[in-house]
Amino acid sequence: MANSINFFSLFIWAMVNILRDDEILASLNRDETKDLYKSNLNLADFNEFNEILDCKYFTEESFVEKYSKTNDLLFMNANIQSLASKFTSLLSFLDFLKINKCMPDIFSLEEIWKVQKDFYEIEGYKFFCNARNNGQGGGAGLYINKSFNSSVLKNESLFVENILESIALKIEIPNVKKFICVSLYRPNNHKVLSQAEQIRSFFIHLNQLLQSLDKFKLPVYILTDSNIDLLKIGNNPTSTELFQTMIGFGHFQLIGKCSRVTGQSQTLIDHIFTSDKLENMESGVIIDTFSDHYITFCSVKDKNSKKSFAQEFMFKRNFDEQNKAILKDYLCSFTWNNVIESVCPNEAYNIFWEDFQHLFELSFPKKRVKVNKNKHPLNRFMSKGLLISRRTKLKLARKAKNSVENMLRYREYRNIYNSTVKTAKAIYYRKSIESANGNSKKIWQTINEACNKPSSSSSVDKIEINGIISNDKSKIANAFNSHFVGVGEKVSDFIPKSNVNFKDYLPPPTNNSLFFTPVSPGEMLEVILNMNKGETQDVNDIPFKILKHVALDLIKPLTHIYNLSIEKGVFPDSLKTSKVIPVFKSGSPLDVNNYRDIAIINSFSKIFEKLTCRRL
Repeated sequence: MANSINFFSLFIWAMVNILRDDEILASLNRDETKDLYKSNLNLADFNEFNEILDCKYFTEESFVEKYSKTNDLLFMNANIQSLASKFTSLLSFLDFLKINKCMPDIFSLEEIWKVQKDFYEIEGYKFFCNARNNGQGGGAGLYINKSFNSSVLKNESLFVENILESIALKIEIPNVKKFICVSLYRPNNHKVLSQAEQIRSFFIHLNQLLQSLDKFKLPVYILTDSNIDLLKIGNNPTSTELFQTMIGFGHFQLIGKCSRVTGQSQTLIDHIFTSDKLENMESGVIIDTFSDHYITFCSVKDKNSKKSFAQEFMFKRNFDEQNKAILKDYLCSFTWNNVIESVCPNEAYNIFWEDFQHLFELSFPKKRVKVNKNKHPLNRFMSKGLLISRRTKLKLARKAKNSVENMLRYREYRNIYNSTVKTAKAIYYRKSIESANGNSKKIWQTINEACNKPSSSSSVDKIEINGIISNDKSKIANAFNSHFVGVGEKVSDFIPKSNVNFKDYLPPPTNNSLFFTPVSPGEMLEVILNMNKGETQDVNDIPFKILKHVALDLIKPLTHIYNLSIEKGVFPDSLKTSKVIPVFKSGSPLDVNNYRDIAIINSFSKIFEKLTCRRL
């Protein structure tokens, strides 16, 4: 109860006493002591580039105000100080950007510590990381837009623990841009080496890395927490050497504002270096963060970039009780005489399907609806109240460095907020499991969500066809079709040939040993109602629950078609069609051999299969 009172009183205090965001930002941006180029006369020659980049401080709100719905390629960088402990905060930050349509394309994180990679996937991204084998701390990771082609450069991903820890990727934005991105962390100390020895070893490996990257002849982006303060260029040999080394290889520092402020200390130790052209770039520092380092970023404008922010639509049917009643009314007055009079299984089923499909479309017409990608946030347990509290926490943090009193108020509010988030998270997952009512599928969905294990997706954006990566949907479908059709033959080719006939293992044949009793309308009804299917839709997008709802009105034509099929020995051709979905297993997602097929068949075919199974 005391926590609730303190939380409320701190919230009221924040609303009354906090400076306006624009006043805070204006004060920060005016402060020349926090500016790399204005505070250092040694960098006067670089003022022209600084004016192009126009590096400024931003809050979350001012950032999305400027970059929402832009075509810019967005890079972000932050020292997260343990991905495991800050993952919820990272998702809350990305949720805010997602709602405002300005998600970063590349997010570099340093000090990720030891992580189990699969537990830290984020929707819309591919995650790459390098972590230490021994000891805690350190490590580097990159979240890359999943629509980009990205691959790890093993030789360039230098990882010398407590010296230089990195991961390097070659990235291609199809038909737009190719470049290399590196996440790099330099620890500030070493267990064995002295500070001078550790720094010397760092520069040796840094030069080795830059020389290796230079051979690719591609633009390079290096996002790093180097623990080297560039505000001290000219006064500190290490700072000067880092700047001169990067400039020597054609890499310019994009971040011109200090990136870490603690007490009386303000340093620029989080950098984004690039060898790319600067004319179309902007950079900045976001002061709303999840660690004691600010978030640095840069945006790259490219005329060929084509991000889509148009409202997306989909076609959906409404299977509510009112529409189900409409279908039932239609079927109640239907005689099915044309089906009953037919003596050909194919003809009988085709007549039935044509009539049923027509009534189904009348009852459940497809309607165009907007796709709301923000309906399900990355952190589903974050209520509206918690989101408001998060905004308040950020506001308190912005003013915390102004006085000891403000810092104490911020820390108290932050601690209560963090405790409340943990409680909300526990309650959310407990209720999710309880609401599953013993349904193992739903329980495992909740467990996987809690473990942040991404659900498998049937969407395939691109595959390799004859050595060429293609994103043509028609070619992808044909490639999978050829693969799955030929799987049986390919497998049989690997089975050793044998001179033994399979019939040698069978007992002597018995004539007239198989007899199928005709199905009755009562049995047809029983089978339909007992089928363990609910919301599942078949190849024609018909949920089985709809067939159950109108089962009594369908048993007459279906009974006739089944009995006719058995009598004639002909299974209706229309029931042989299925929709095959490729599901990724493991390995390279570009290789069709790494997918298994799942067939979605016709619901009426499933009913006939069940009836036949009863007679075997």
